[in-house]
Amino acid sequence: MKGTFIPSSLAEAVRDIFVSEQSGILVLTRTEVRKRLHFDRGMLFFADSSLEDEGLIDFLVREKGLEISEAARIPGGRGDDLALARRLGGSEIVSSDALERAVRQIIQQVVVSTFRWDSGEFSFQETPPGGSAGFQSDVLITLEYLMRGIRSMAGFTPIREAMLRLDRPLKPTENLYLPLDRLALHPIQGYALSQVDGSSRIREIASLIPPSEEDTALRFLFALLLLGVVEMDPPLGAGSLSVRDLLAGDRACRERSERESAVIKEMYRSVSSGTPWEILDLKPPASPEEIRKSYRSRKDAFRP
Repeated sequence: MKGTFIPSSLAEAVRDIFVSEQSGILVLTRTEVRKRLHFDRGMLFFADSSLEDEGLIDFLVREKGLEISEAARIPGGRGDDLALARRLGGSEIVSSDALERAVRQIIQQVVVSTFRWDSGEFSFQETPPGGSAGFQSDVLITLEYLMRGIRSMAGFTPIREAMLRLDRPLKPTENLYLPLDRLALHPIQGYALSQVDGSSRIREIASLIPPSEEDTALRFLFALLLLGVVEMDPPLGAGSLSVRDLLAGDRACRERSERESAVIKEMYRSVSSGTPWEILDLKPPASPEEIRKSYRSRKDAFRP
């Protein structure tokens, strides 16, 4: 699996790996920069980067888990970071807590930075399950990484506008597979989630949120939609939400609104300056039955 990506399709790719519990390495490149996300049965457990200041040694020094003088003496310190992490995990050079913090910081940095890219190339290389042995990773940690990526995702404005225009309420999914009650939520995220009741539309939820926090809430709701934790009623399409369907649904809604507006304006013109024949869209002479039929058709078209 390989191709080009933009931030929204990167979010979909990470979602698909997570939900389908795949094991492998998601390789992301832009110009001469290469970053990799390592998954084991859908769980994100490691990341590495080709940038000189994003190596495991650099994060260990920043996390105070390693002195600079000690870092210089570690063999292979600037090579394969995953192999280095495995070696350090079984040694007394750094504490397990310091190594764990450094790994989490690397993953967070790689996720956030790649979601900020406007585009890039990707490939997914499958690996045998079990690669996360010795690393801390679970559903909640992976979910938090994805949430952080979406919070910083570039190109969110079209998605935001599409979400606000859609005339569909949000409801919790019937088959909830994520333990949201264990997720540490920002207060505005918790409030937005509490408004997902099966009757409120996204724009109605957004209207209750301070403008300064609306973007945070909408990105959170988008992440929940993407993961299938909440859904639109009726849904935009079968299966997992795709941004393409979201934007297409927005276009369909806007086009329908434009058509309805044009019909209303034409009727207003006819009523204001037209003859009764023009209002009924008839030409004289017309039978009483034709007049009644046209009247009923016009009346039904503008029924609330």
